[in-house]
Amino acid sequence: MKEVKFLTEHIYFLSFHEQRVIPYEEVITNYPINPGPTVKEQRNFANRIISFIKERYEGAEVNIHAGKSITDYLIPLFKQEKIPYVIFAEGQQLLKKAKVYEELIEQERALKRIRDMQREKEQIIAIPSYFTPLEAERIVTEYGPIAHKYGVENLFSEIRLLLRDYKQQQRQAQLAKKVFDQSLELNERKQFQQIFDNLSGISDLFNSNLAEFRSQNGRSMAMLKTQLIKEGYVKNTVNRISEVMFRLQIVLLKS
Repeated sequence: MKEVKFLTEHIYFLSFHEQRVIPYEEVITNYPINPGPTVKEQRNFANRIISFIKERYEGAEVNIHAGKSITDYLIPLFKQEKIPYVIFAEGQQLLKKAKVYEELIEQERALKRIRDMQREKEQIIAIPSYFTPLEAERIVTEYGPIAHKYGVENLFSEIRLLLRDYKQQQRQAQLAKKVFDQSLELNERKQFQQIFDNLSGISDLFNSNLAEFRSQNGRSMAMLKTQLIKEGYVKNTVNRISEVMFRLQIVLLKS
């Protein structure tokens, strides 16, 4: 019951002494040792248990961990009252019950590992909203140590390499932009600002409307091209990171 984290407020112990249904947290002192219950006591106690269940847990499934002195008269009443039930280690000799419970505990732990893995996979899948390098960094930082559990070590390695390239390229692009900015005179800044407003990549530089501007500002345009090339590498790597993260999601969804 502890292994499945069953709520203790719904766990009760059954005692033929005074035919008691004992709450989990209740402390028992001076517990007497009585001879085995008579058939009449077994039948009466079964009726007492059924009344307790109907009063407290109408419609609930009942899990029974008890021997034949409890279950022999309880099962017919369960069926009569249409109460769903499970009897654990039913029919097993007392000396063999421990082995049965060891197997049940191991099964539950195996299921828990599967559930935990499923939750982990769902958490990884849920991270990418925009497929950004920042999200990729979070994935490899938080879940890198468990990538082997899902057979995605190669994708994590690929993301790490791309992140390394991205950071290096970003530094180079920022440096190229700084060099370009520092090279401009005030009047040039005003001229280039008009271009920047409509500039998204290298191809925009070769718009026919800029032909004259390019010929008049050769040196600055060369430095601007360098900056745009560096920024292009960054964009390309961001796209590759996004693509690998998408592949990672697909692999995890299918596994």
